[in-house]
Amino acid sequence: MFRLSEMYLNRAEAEAKLSNVGAALDDVDLIRKNRGLESSLYNKTLPSGYSALDVVLEEKRIEMAFEGHRTYDVYRNKRAMNKAYWGYHLAGLKETDIDLSKTPSGYANLSVNYTNPRVIYFVPIDEVLSNTLATQNQ
Repeated sequence: MFRLSEMYLNRAEAEAKLSNVGAALDDVDLIRKNRGLESSLYNKTLPSGYSALDVVLEEKRIEMAFEGHRTYDVYRNKRAMNKAYWGYHLAGLKETDIDLSKTPSGYANLSVNYTNPRVIYFVPIDEVLSNTLATQNQ
């Protein structure tokens, strides 16, 4: 099942890859208007330092949060996956290690390039927590 916002974002990604910046931003703006963000539209103007694809992928990350699309979007677009955030994917992490005022460091694989042969998927956290023999993929 697809929803309309996903269709707009798919088309926006295609337009961005074809260098049709205005069309890509128009599709993103359609979604933003529908979400009540009329004061935060791009109006065919890229923010400084961003490409149209950057804008589209960021919007998709927000719109499709927690739906499992992010990994595919990142690697399909030949980008590195940034995993420098606190969570169960950090091997050996203790609750007392978490300091939300800073980015985690010193852990393996905080950034995984799309060419890395270690592009793997996490074992569902419920499995890891309920099965003492299961360890998280790193």
